Amino acid sequence: MSFSGADRPTRLDSLIERAARLKPLNLAVVFPNDEGTLQALLSCQEIGLAQLTLYGDRQRIASFAQFNGAFSDSVVDTGVDPLVAAAAAIAATRDGAHDALMKGSLKTHELLSAVLKRDSGLRSGRRLTHTFLFDVLRMRKLLALTDAAVNVAPTAATKMECLANALSVMRALGVDRPKVALLAAVEVVREQLRSTLDAQEIAAKANVDERFAGAVIEGPMALDVALSDASASRKGIASEVAGDPDVLLAPNLDAGSLLYKSLVHLGQAQCAGVVLGSSVPIALTGRVDSVFSRVASVALASVVRNAA
Repeated sequence: MSFSGADRPTRLDSLIERAARLKPLNLAVVFPNDEGTLQALLSCQEIGLAQLTLYGDRQRIASFAQFNGAFSDSVVDTGVDPLVAAAAAIAATRDGAHDALMKGSLKTHELLSAVLKRDSGLRSGRRLTHTFLFDVLRMRKLLALTDAAVNVAPTAATKMECLANALSVMRALGVDRPKVALLAAVEVVREQLRSTLDAQEIAAKANVDERFAGAVIEGPMALDVALSDASASRKGIASEVAGDPDVLLAPNLDAGSLLYKSLVHLGQAQCAGVVLGSSVPIALTGRVDSVFSRVASVALASVVRNAA
C-alpha cells in the first residue's frame, strides 16, 4: 500500500504503517487554515495516527467544503491571528492535553518563538533542532538531514546538538549504528572554511560524547563523497560513511535548505520533518511540502514520541 500515491510504496509508507500501530498521538495542530494541512489531517484521522485538536480560524476551516465538517468537533476557534493559535495550543499542551504539536500555515519562527517563551512550559533546556527524513529513489535506506529549517548559522556546539537530536531520530527508527557525514565544501581542513573547522572539532569530540555512542561520524566531507563511495575512491578517501550515510549534518541553514529543496524538487524525494528539543515533538515541514510529507511528519513524531 502506498499512502504517497507513488507507483511504488516508499520507505515512509512503512513509517506511517508502523506509527498507525502505536497509540494515536494527542495532536495539537497550530493554525491549520490551508487546504494542504487539512487534507493531511483528514488522512491522519482516517489512518488512526492521531486524535486531533485544531487551533485556528473556525470560519476559514469550515470554508473548505470538501471536508464536509470532518473537523467540526475538533476546532478551538482562535480567530485569524496565528500567534493566538500558537499560544492556545501551547498552553493546552503544557497542561497535558496534547503530547505533540504540528505546524499548520503559520511561519516556522512564529510557532517556535512561542514554544521558546519562558512561560510556555515546553522548554526542556535543550536547543530546538530540525531533522528531515528523506526517501530518495537511488538510496537503499532513509536519509536524515539536519538542520535545514531552524538554526541559521550554527556553531560547532549547536551542530552537535542538531546531530544528537538527529541520532535520536535514527535510533527511534531502529538504526543502532548510524553513519554520519559532516558536510563541507571539501574534505580537508581549511582555515577559511568554518564548516571544515567545525567538522574537525565535532569528529574529534564524537568519541568522548555519550550522545554519539555507537555512531560512525566522519568529516569534513563533501556531498559527492558522502553520497558516493566511487567518488571517495577516485579522491583516494578511505571512508566507512561514504556512499552509505544515515545522517547528513549541514554546515548552515543555507546549505541545508538548498539540499532539502533539491532532493524534493529535483530528486523527487518524499520527506518528513520533526523538531526536537522541546518537551514534545513538533511535526514540521515546509509550507509547500506535499500532503503526504505532512502525514509522514505526524508519523515520525509519533514514532519518536513512542521511543522517548
